Amino acid sequence: MAVLMFDRSQPIIKSDGRPDPDHRARGLRLVHRGSERGTMKQDTQIDISSAEDHSVFRDGMCMLRPADCGRTHEMRGSTLSIELLAQSSSRWYMEPSQEPQPSGRYDLSPNEFEGIIGSCQSLRRVLDQVRIVAPTGATVLIEGETGTGKELVARAIHMQSERRNCPFVKLNCAAIPRDLLESELFGHEKGAFTGAVMQRIGRFEAANRGTLFLDEIGDMPKELQSKLLRVLQEQEFERLGSAYTHRVDVRVVAATNQDLEGLVAEKQFRMDLYYRLNVFPLAIPPLRQRLDDIPMLVAHFVQKFGQRMSKQISKISRDGMDALMRYPWPGNIRELQNFIERAVVLSTGDMLQVPPLPRHLPAKAEPMTLKETELDHIQRVLEESNWIVGGKFGAAARLGIARTTLLSRMRKLGISRETAVSSKHSTIPAGNSGTNTPSLLAATGAEQ
Repeated sequence: MAVLMFDRSQPIIKSDGRPDPDHRARGLRLVHRGSERGTMKQDTQIDISSAEDHSVFRDGMCMLRPADCGRTHEMRGSTLSIELLAQSSSRWYMEPSQEPQPSGRYDLSPNEFEGIIGSCQSLRRVLDQVRIVAPTGATVLIEGETGTGKELVARAIHMQSERRNCPFVKLNCAAIPRDLLESELFGHEKGAFTGAVMQRIGRFEAANRGTLFLDEIGDMPKELQSKLLRVLQEQEFERLGSAYTHRVDVRVVAATNQDLEGLVAEKQFRMDLYYRLNVFPLAIPPLRQRLDDIPMLVAHFVQKFGQRMSKQISKISRDGMDALMRYPWPGNIRELQNFIERAVVLSTGDMLQVPPLPRHLPAKAEPMTLKETELDHIQRVLEESNWIVGGKFGAAARLGIARTTLLSRMRKLGISRETAVSSKHSTIPAGNSGTNTPSLLAATGAEQ
C-alpha cells in the first residue's frame, strides 16, 4: 500500500464515509484492489492531506483491524508498510512547534524552513517575522535582490500557516507575456479568445484555500493591477469570456527586486495596490550581508551536488574558503550555488577545487554618502583629464570650479594620483592554493 502512494501517486486509503470539510475522521475502511481489507482506528483524529492526484495520512497512533481471519497475514504486511511510511513521512512533512522559540535557538533545518540555510542575525530576524506573520493570513510583500531566496521565504510562510495542507501556487509575473497574464491569473472560458479551445482555470482558482505567490510583482502591467486589487479586497473575480463571479479564499504573498515606492512615484505602479500588498513587508538581506552563512551554504551545496555526481568531497582549502568569504556575490545565493556546482564538477578527489572567482561582475553598490559621491566623481574626472588640474581642458574646468577650489577639495578628501593608482591595482585573491586543508564541515562550523 505504501508503494502505491510513493511510486504510483495513487491513494493508499479510500473511504466512502461522510464528507468532512476539515478532512478528519476517526475510522476509515481500508480498500485495496477493490476489496475491503479492514478498518483503521486511532485515539486521535486522522489528519488527511489531499492534493490533485494523491491522498496521504500521517499519525503515529494508528492500528489496523482485519475484516476477517483469512486476511490476518496480509493485514500484518500492510500494517508494516504503513508503519514504515509513517517513519519516512517525517522527511516530507514536519509540524511546526506549537510555541515559538526565541531568536537564535530554533532549528534552521531544510525540513522546517523549506531549504532556508543560515544562522546569522539578519536571517534570524527575517525568520522570526515569518513565524509571526505566517499564522495570521495577512498579505506579505517580500523585497530583496535577485537570488536571495524570496520564493523559499514565501513557501516557509505557507508551510508555517494553517493553509499548509492546501496548494502553494507560484506565478512569475515577468515570465508570462502581457497578453496571457490575465488568463493565467483568472482563467478563461472556451472561445474567450483565439486559441482558447477549452476552458481553463487560473492561478487564483488553483490556489483556493491555499497561498498564491506572485513573483516579480513590479512587472505586472498597470491595466491588470486594478483587477488584482479587486481580488485582494473582495476575493472574487470573473474568468475571461464569462460573467459568472467566482469567489475564492486565497492568501497572496508577493515578491519584488524593484523599488515599488519609486515605481509608485513614477506612476508605473498603483499606489492603492502597493499599500494593499505592503501589509507586512519582509526585507531579505543579500548574501554580502550574511558572510557568516557562506561556510554553511558551501557545505550544503557541496553535499547536494556531491551526492548527485557520486563524489565524496569533505575538504576545502583555507585560501579557497577565504576567497569565497571575500567575494561580494552580486548574484547572491543563486550565484553561489552555481559556482559551487562548477567547483564540484572540477573536483576529482576529496578536496573541493575552487575555480577562479569572476572579476568582471562588480558587487551592487551600497547607497553612497555625499562625501563618497563627491570623491568618486572628482577622481573619475581627474582620471579622464589624465590628472591635469588646471588649463582649458583640465579637471577644474570640466567640473566648473576654480583650480584652487579643486586642489582644496582634493586635499580635504585625500585624493592623489598615487593613492588612486594603488587602490586600482589592489585585487582580491581567489583560488584554492594553500597548505592548510581542513575538513569541509570543520571549515564551515556547521553540520549539515
